[in-house]
Parts: sequence; C-alpha cells; structure tokens
Amino acid sequence: MSQEKKFTILCVDDDDEFRTLISSSLKRLGYQVISASGVNSGIEAIEKNHTKISLVISDFKMADGNGFDLRERMLESFKEIPFVIVSGFVDKDMAMKGLKFKISNFIEKPYEEDTLRKVIEEESADRIQYLEELIELKSSFLSEANDIIEEIEPVLVSIKRGSAPPQSFDLVFRLIHTLKGSSGVLERPELTSYLHLYEDLIGLLRDGLTSDNDSAVEVLLVAFDKLVEVIELIQEEDPEELNLNEITNTLKEEKAKQITGTREKSSTQSHSKNQENSKNKDKRSDIKDTVMVPTEMLDEFMIHSGEITVIRNMIKKL
Repeated sequence: MSQEKKFTILCVDDDDEFRTLISSSLKRLGYQVISASGVNSGIEAIEKNHTKISLVISDFKMADGNGFDLRERMLESFKEIPFVIVSGFVDKDMAMKGLKFKISNFIEKPYEEDTLRKVIEEESADRIQYLEELIELKSSFLSEANDIIEEIEPVLVSIKRGSAPPQSFDLVFRLIHTLKGSSGVLERPELTSYLHLYEDLIGLLRDGLTSDNDSAVEVLLVAFDKLVEVIELIQEEDPEELNLNEITNTLKEEKAKQITGTREKSSTQSHSKNQENSKNKDKRSDIKDTVMVPTEMLDEFMIHSGEITVIRNMIKKL
C-alpha cells in the first residue's frame, strides 16, 4: 500500500448514487473514504477528521450550496487540504473562480478511474508529506510525554508526603513547561491550555505564593492522573474529544482560590504590621513626653516641697 493510501479522502455529494459510485472507485484504488451529503455535513466531517484527510473531492451542485461554497468555508481553517471539484461541465468562469478559491483541480463527468487516480496522486502529494511529518512529530511528542510523566510521578508522590526537597517544585514546573511547549504538534489547543494552567499552579507553589499548599498539591495530583489518562488515550485512539473541561475548570478555580487567599493573607499581614507600627509610634510618643530626672534631684525636690508645705500651713494660722 502506498503512502497516500494511509490517509483518507473525503467525498462530498448530495446524490446518493453518485456518492456511492465515486466512493467505490476510490476504494478500488485502495483509498480510505469518508463521505458527506452536502456543504454543511462536509464541513462537519472535515472538522472531525482534518488530521487524516489528504484530499477533498466535491460535486459542484448540491442542495445546500455548491463546491465553491464548501471551499470558501474551508479557507478559514483548512485551506491546506487539497480540494477537487467533480462537475459535468467546467467553463472559463468556473476555472477563474477556481483560482480565487484555491481549487486544486477539476474533474469532468464522466471520468475514468485512471484520471481520478492521477489527479489524486498529483494534488495530494504535498499534503501527504505534511501528514507524514506530523505523524512523526506526534510520535516524538508522545514518547517525550511518557518520559516526562515517568519522571514527574515520584516527585509528586514525595511532595504529597512532605518529603520532597525544595527544588522539587521547580523540577516539575520545568518538565510541564517543556511538555506544554511541544504539545502544539497535536493540534489540541485544549491540552495546551490545560498544561498552561498546571504550570501556573505549580509555579505558585514553587514561588511560595499559595495560601493553602495541601489543597493545591491535591489538585495537582488529580490533574496529573488526568494527564496520564489523556496521553494514553491519544496513543491508543486519538479521539475527537479529550474531555478536559471539568479538570481544566478545577485547575482554574484552584489557581484563583490560591491567588485570592494569598492576597487576603498579605492584606491581613499588612494590616497587622500597620497596627504594630501604630503601637510603636504611640510608645515613642509617650517616651517623648516623659522627663528623665536623677534620683538625687528628685529627693531634694521632695524635701523642699515638704518644707514649703509646712511654711504655708504656719502662715495660714497667723
């Protein structure tokens, strides 16, 4: 089996009979085929399978639009996928529009299977090369991810037990940062965002900016288990959805809670410090109003004060 036959061709046509006919031709040529009955269902199929599709073959006239409509919608996110239109009539105007919408080629009905094969091989060659390279990159990422998971797991266990050295948080942070940076090859933005939040939370712990370390560590452990599960899932099935919404929200909430708690703690400490400074200021003020007098001088003053009192009483008796 040739390289291109490892990938999938999407056949879009609202005519069930013709769609079955062209799908059969493609299968006889050894290609894997998925089909759609119109523009809208075609877009849905592309969104679900774009990492496997090497080429799209579309009928020109369909109930919910035409081949140009489908291609125009593809240009927003999937312009790199080659696009071929099959039509009973191709004129100069269609050819000019084909340039505008980056149509790879036109095939006129009725067609020969050999013509179909040649067009597919020619127009999908670059796309096939890209998909092959992408597979290699994904394989490298998954291998690296497994190594990183193996390195992180015992560190997180020691952190939970409270026996981890101070640099443990920094180690986990760097490993997650590496994994996040290379995750883009999977074209799974939800996974990259998830790893970014994980990195943020471990960073707060590393920098001593958490208000409740036990809570943060517990969330990190749960999130790590989910990461292991997701990597295994991608390796085995590469599903459309990774179901990361719930754990992603948990990470967001924990990050927000830790930041809020730290701010409140900092505010309380600042208030206490201000109160202490105020007390110290009052004490300094009291000290400033106090006159220091030697004991001998005070004794002499008391003696003279007593004599003055006696003299005053004698005068009153006169």
